[in-house]
Amino acid sequence: MKNKAIKISLIVFIISFNLSFAFTQLKVLSNGEVTIPLNKSLWITNSTNPGDAGYRLRMHNNGSNAYIDYYNSLYFRAGYSTADNTVTFTSTGKVSIGTTNTSYGKLQINGSGYPNGLSVYNGSGTAINIFHNSDDNAYITRGSSTSAGIRLLNNGHVGINGYASSNYWFYVTGDCRADSWSTYSDSTAKTDIKDISNSERIKELRPVTFLWKEKTTGSDENEGLLSSNNTDINDAEELCDSCPPILSDKETIKPEIIPEIKDTRIHYGFLAQDVQELYPDIVTSDEEGRLAIEYDAFIPLLVDCYKNLVLKLDTLENIISIQNDEIADLRTKLNGEAEKKSANETIKEETPALFQNIPNPFNVNTEIKYFLPENTTSASINIYDLNGRPIKRIDINETGMSRITIHGAELKPGMYLYALIADGIEIDTKRMILTN
Repeated sequence: MKNKAIKISLIVFIISFNLSFAFTQLKVLSNGEVTIPLNKSLWITNSTNPGDAGYRLRMHNNGSNAYIDYYNSLYFRAGYSTADNTVTFTSTGKVSIGTTNTSYGKLQINGSGYPNGLSVYNGSGTAINIFHNSDDNAYITRGSSTSAGIRLLNNGHVGINGYASSNYWFYVTGDCRADSWSTYSDSTAKTDIKDISNSERIKELRPVTFLWKEKTTGSDENEGLLSSNNTDINDAEELCDSCPPILSDKETIKPEIIPEIKDTRIHYGFLAQDVQELYPDIVTSDEEGRLAIEYDAFIPLLVDCYKNLVLKLDTLENIISIQNDEIADLRTKLNGEAEKKSANETIKEETPALFQNIPNPFNVNTEIKYFLPENTTSASINIYDLNGRPIKRIDINETGMSRITIHGAELKPGMYLYALIADGIEIDTKRMILTN
C-alpha cells in the first residue's frame, strides 16, 4: 500500500508540473479567449518534434506581427468539406477560392456568375464585380448587372454595355467620345491599290435623320450569368453581424433590368441596307445579322467627288471664258460693220485666218475651219496643253477655205490650245475643250 501511495503521489506531481508548465505557455482567459506568450508558437503537427518540416500548422506572435503558416498547403473551409467552399493557401504564395487548384496564377477564384466572382466594395454605392461565366466569357460589371459593363470573349474580343461580337475586336453599345482617333493607313501595309471609280454613286444614297429604338439592358439571355454554381449553405454556421446576408439554395437572383433613357437626340446618317446596295464592302454584320457602316470610307469617296466637281467647274469656267471672248469678237465685228457678213466675205484673200472649233466643248469629234491664201507654201495646225507643251501637229496643204477634224479619242479630257502656223508665222491661237 505504501508503494502504491508513492506511485499515486508521483503521478499527481507529474500532472501538476505539466499543467503548471503548460499554462505558462497557453492561457485561457475568463472571457474564453486563448493567449500565447510573446515569441511563442502554437503547433498542430503530425510529428512529435515541433521543428519538424513535415505537415504542420503554426500560430506565432513576435510582438510586431502575428503569423499563421503551414508547411505545404493551408485550407479554410465552411459548411461541407468540399472544394466549392474552400480557401486554399499554398507554400508558394498562391491563393484559391472555391477550389484547391492553384494552377492559374497567384489568385484563382472558381465559380460561375457574379455571386461567385470577385467584388470590390467600399461600404456604400454599388460593388464592382469581376467574374467568369459558364459561357467561357469574363465580365466586369457594377452591382448585380450582367450587361452594364465590360464583356471579354474567350477569343479576346471585347464588348462594352452588354454585347460582344466575334466579328469585331471591340464592340460598344451606346455613344462613345474621344479627343482624337487615328486609323492605321500606312501604304507599306497595302496592296492592289487602285483609284476610286464609283464615287459618283454616292449621290444615290438617301441621307436620313432618326432616333434609336428604346432598349433595355440585363435581358433574359444574361440570366444564366448570375448564380449557376451557388453553394448549398444550409449547414453553415452563423456569420458575424457585419457580414452581408447569404442567399439560400432556394432563393433566386433576378437579372437587373435597367430601362435606358428614351432617345430624344436626332441622329444623322444612312441606312446600312441602302449603303450595302451601292458599297457592300463598307457594310459589316454581327452574328445576329445586324448591319454596321464603316463611315470613314465615305471620306475618300467624298474627296474623289470633290475633285471631279472641281474639274467640271474648271471646265465650265473655261467654256464661259471662251464664250465671253467670242461674244466680244462678235460685238467688235458688229460695231465695225454695217451688215452681217459671212466668214468667207470677211476674209481678205491675202490674209490667213483661223476659226473657232465647232462644237466646243466636244466629247467625240470637232471641226476646225481655216483659210490659207494661194501663195502659202507651208502650214499646220498645232495642238498644245495649257502649259504650252505640244500635243499634236497636223500639216495642211489645201489653200482657200477648208477644215480639219479632231477626234476626241486621240486626246485626254481637258482644255487645249490650237494654233494656225503659216509660212513659219503663228496666225492665231484659240481654245477648245474635250469633255468625258
